[in-house]
Amino acid sequence: MKKLTLALLFSAFTLVTMAQPSATDAELAKSSEITGAGTFFKPKLIYSLTKLGLAQLSVGFKQVSTKSVTKREKKPGVFGGQPGKAATGSVSAYLNITDDELTDADYQEITDHFYNYFQKVLKQNNIDTVAWSTIANAEFFKDGKEANAKDEDKEQAVVYYNANNGNSMYNGKTGFAFGKIKKAARFCEEIGAPAAFIYTTVDFADILVDVEVKTTGYKSTWTPSYNTVGQVTKSKSKTSVAAFMKIPAYSGSSLFYNEKSATELFTVIKDIPAEMNYADELTEDPSLLKKRSKLFSVSFSKKLESTPVVISSTKLQYKNAAKKALERYADALVAKSKG
Repeated sequence: MKKLTLALLFSAFTLVTMAQPSATDAELAKSSEITGAGTFFKPKLIYSLTKLGLAQLSVGFKQVSTKSVTKREKKPGVFGGQPGKAATGSVSAYLNITDDELTDADYQEITDHFYNYFQKVLKQNNIDTVAWSTIANAEFFKDGKEANAKDEDKEQAVVYYNANNGNSMYNGKTGFAFGKIKKAARFCEEIGAPAAFIYTTVDFADILVDVEVKTTGYKSTWTPSYNTVGQVTKSKSKTSVAAFMKIPAYSGSSLFYNEKSATELFTVIKDIPAEMNYADELTEDPSLLKKRSKLFSVSFSKKLESTPVVISSTKLQYKNAAKKALERYADALVAKSKG
């Protein structure tokens, strides 16, 4: 019978990260990319902004942050490395507010602060803005589905809020299709400016996971998969959790649209940190393992689950750091618009 040995390394976690110096405009610009349709696409819309209507600002707030990494070894074979044993390392961080619970009003406050800051930084950079009353009175906005302030992604433990309790017209993934294309173009004509549909996420933890899988005891390099007697597989994972407020890379794309149906997507490709600490304490809590997503249990690889980490903070500290992260997102977008 094949013998399998597993070695699981204990999680490491840190209360604060290294000093977080403020990123320059050039560094912020490099944290994102602008994409669009077509092989020879070149950004034009975002680079030529003189006026902009912030039609939707949707923010997802993570309450649980999880990272999983699967690694499969390469076995010796006749034609080189063949697929071997696999292992998946994973660890979760849970947010704990020590002095109270975060309410809908708190999340809405953070999201509305994001909108107001965005309006301000656009004007400071000579980009005029459209009044919210103009946006809200447009038919395209009114036809949007109801505000998703209380919608929740239960598997990922993310709650979503819209600035000004606005409607959701864009889902953060793809552009408009079919009849919505012309309606969106007319909307831009109506408000007298290109429209931005901002979609992003705030994360409270930085997680690193490394996995190693190695099998020894092969009897033959010609048919290794049929000579399993005496083989021993050792798997280990290293995980690290830090309290780190940020806008994570690839957490949704923001859509820019104009009256000619020109479409551009703004996507964060490198984490944007809040550049401030917010946590008071990090602790391990084995009891939280049972709350892990059921999706993680559906796997053909060996699971190496590290003990969940609880990151504790006060409500005020969390809110200030989340606001700062979103401010840096707005700064990054404006920096990118300068080319």
